[in-house]
Amino acid sequence: MTVSHVTALPQPISAAEDFFACGVLKTLLGLIGCRNLSYAWHRVGNPEIFSYLDGKALKGAISAPASQWKFRWESFSPPERISGLDDFLLQKSKIVQRECLGDSVEAIIKQDLITSGR
Repeated sequence: MTVSHVTALPQPISAAEDFFACGVLKTLLGLIGCRNLSYAWHRVGNPEIFSYLDGKALKGAISAPASQWKFRWESFSPPERISGLDDFLLQKSKIVQRECLGDSVEAIIKQDLITSGR
């Protein structure tokens, strides 16, 4: 799965924001059931990032207006429930009417892709 981190603001995204967004996505993908998860930077939006990451994480990465990451996983095994989070999502979201978080996230992503036209 390829994800681009973009902004509508005139100033560029900071290296800290890029690291935070990438880390949150990696953590959430693991929580919803992506097993043996890995990622790589394909594009780097802030040149500072090159000084923080090693060659393995940046293999083939190029400088670009926005960062882009490629997430990969070997298998997907959604948890039955994630304590606290499932209940919150089931109560707060009209899209989320599923028994487990993995199904809920899938529904939200499908809805987002449909509405964004991608």
